[in-house]
Amino acid sequence: MTRKFCLCLFIVGLFVSSALAGDPTNVVFVISDDQGYGDLACTGNPIIKTPNIDHLASESSGLSDYHVAPTCSPTRCALLTGHWTNRTGVWHTIMGRSMLRENEVTVGRMFADAGYETGMFGKWHLGDNYPYRPEDRGFSEVYRHGGGGIGQTPDLWDNAYFDGSYFHNGNIVPAKGFCTDVFFEQANSFISKCAKEKKPFFAYISTNAPHGAGVSWYGPCDFEQTDLFNHDDRPNFRDRFGPRIAPRGTKGAKKLELYREMSPVNYLTKDSPPLLMIQGDKDTTIPVKHAYRMQKQAEKIGAAVETVIVKNAGHNWRGVDAAINPSRKSIIDRTVKFFVASQNPSHHEPSDEVSSVSRMPEFSWDTIPRYIHIRKAEKFTDEELQYLAGFSLITLEKTTGLKSYGSTDAGTIEAAKSIKQINPDAKVLFYRNVFVHYPGYSFDDQLDSIPGWCLKTKRGEDRVVRKQSRGYDTSNESLRKWWVDSAAQVCQSQHVDGLFLDGNIKSLSSYLKRQLPKGKKEETIEGYRNMMTDTRKALGPEKLMVANIIRARFPQSGLEYMNYFDGTYLECFTKPAGTKLNKQDYLAKGIEATQTVAREGKIVAMTLGLGESGVSDGVDETHKRIDDISAISQDQLQFKLALFLICAEKHSYLCLHDGYCVDTRGRKKICQSGLWLKSLPEYQKPLGPPKGSAVKKGYIYTREFEHASVWLDIENSQGKVTWK
Repeated sequence: MTRKFCLCLFIVGLFVSSALAGDPTNVVFVISDDQGYGDLACTGNPIIKTPNIDHLASESSGLSDYHVAPTCSPTRCALLTGHWTNRTGVWHTIMGRSMLRENEVTVGRMFADAGYETGMFGKWHLGDNYPYRPEDRGFSEVYRHGGGGIGQTPDLWDNAYFDGSYFHNGNIVPAKGFCTDVFFEQANSFISKCAKEKKPFFAYISTNAPHGAGVSWYGPCDFEQTDLFNHDDRPNFRDRFGPRIAPRGTKGAKKLELYREMSPVNYLTKDSPPLLMIQGDKDTTIPVKHAYRMQKQAEKIGAAVETVIVKNAGHNWRGVDAAINPSRKSIIDRTVKFFVASQNPSHHEPSDEVSSVSRMPEFSWDTIPRYIHIRKAEKFTDEELQYLAGFSLITLEKTTGLKSYGSTDAGTIEAAKSIKQINPDAKVLFYRNVFVHYPGYSFDDQLDSIPGWCLKTKRGEDRVVRKQSRGYDTSNESLRKWWVDSAAQVCQSQHVDGLFLDGNIKSLSSYLKRQLPKGKKEETIEGYRNMMTDTRKALGPEKLMVANIIRARFPQSGLEYMNYFDGTYLECFTKPAGTKLNKQDYLAKGIEATQTVAREGKIVAMTLGLGESGVSDGVDETHKRIDDISAISQDQLQFKLALFLICAEKHSYLCLHDGYCVDTRGRKKICQSGLWLKSLPEYQKPLGPPKGSAVKKGYIYTREFEHASVWLDIENSQGKVTWK
């Protein structure tokens, strides 16, 4: 930065010295607005045509090693003063942060003091009132618009890019033509006048374009679909971006041609470079509709476009009504990761910190955040899809869509696609078991070519799980590769957000150890670890991995395995299994582990059964259908709600259920889940964010939320949520 500013002052000094020596050099300084290095044909852009700038570049000296500030006002103030932006009082473009301090000396003042005629044309954006205006900073001829863009608040009301009005030496004057042409015409008149009078001149031409016209593209993707700019669907909407492209009165065919030429969506191809779109969902300047439009087109043609929708964010990610989600830090981290991956697509190293917030499920404390874990062999109905789309996080279990689409993977992708058409923000996980082989996947026949893919007991039996199902031998490298490749293939779908990994407890515990040959269990555990590492590499950092992993039966409750995963699913949380711990100590250990995972910002999907339930094989929960929702025990319900709220942090979700299968059975077509498509009154009650972490005294826990007080007694299985 210092070298650049010193160079700027040095060059200005040379010009001023030449003037003092009686041989002045005329200077024309042109700067465009918000135009990137890659936005010019002469710097390699294959789409944008800039023949005049290219010609100028061919006859000019180039400075290719340079640094600029992240926005326009700081950059232009540094160029005009030769000082670091923060020193000058200009470090942003809004809310008074673009006012160049009065004691700063501009190059305009330096040239004026050396006897030059000085002119400023176009965008100033360093202050619109005395003593910050260009006419107060050394420029004798000023022709400009107000604020940081034509039509902004400090500018003239309803000003336009075509046939607008401008400030000429303090007076408002109308003009004909496109703004850039007008500014250059005024500069030419100034230069001609100076030449006629034989006076040296410094002409500072600072265009408003391409800012906001779509060339530098900061959001608008399709100008032809003017309704995309109507953020609140008002009936009397007026197209306000169109006048920046086509003059008023332009005929329909010509206007359509210009709109299409300026719409980035029309230049998107399957081979386009990767694009990251970050869009605020409450942006009224560039509505979020544009992001969805670009995303839809990308999905249609298979282009590499990633969209991050920032919740509660207006233009420039300003918070609206609540804090933005994800945070600015998370957005910046995601952007850096994106550019690293774009430069090196193979850069997908596994990490202990794999929770990129941009891919995390939507979350709110407004009411109890909820998760759903479900399977249905037939395709979901429209009513069922609407219901599913109301959840932030969804796991589609084994057999999903199997009967309708021929395989679980095809059924999952189709269901996920339909859900996202209703709620694009929903996160949908594809179910895979790391231990039990459940048939019904399109790639199952590939196992025939893998010798020894399944486990066998000492007696040679291969139906090792409940004497019904086969188990994966994860010590077999070929089996692991098949498992990883097939899972990753499904997750490549733009509709699938990652994997739900089940069977981890069977893989890592002593399950079947006595039945298997000596040493085989230890070999499969080592193979499991390798398979998880390979899965993370194959999925990359942008797909979720949520595992059924936290269980108090482990020495560290499963925390020792969380480095592979973005979150945990909780099962058998209240029922001791595979441990000698008593109920309250088992539960206390599980709560502590869950709180640890949640506070690290990872996903917690807590599933708690309502009604009668049990444990199968010391590992899996079983449930009995609830026939009458009104008969649910309020004591049981209050206990389960309190248990979740004691543990919950951001990205924690609750699933109260009576089983995951919603297939129908019998002549009466009775759904196997009595809670399917139903809601409890407690789900609608306002919750609000927590006022702090839970407080533990013995086996009693308490916690305060904005609209609720929580009390939990795990020794006596009692809880109470008092809604305020």
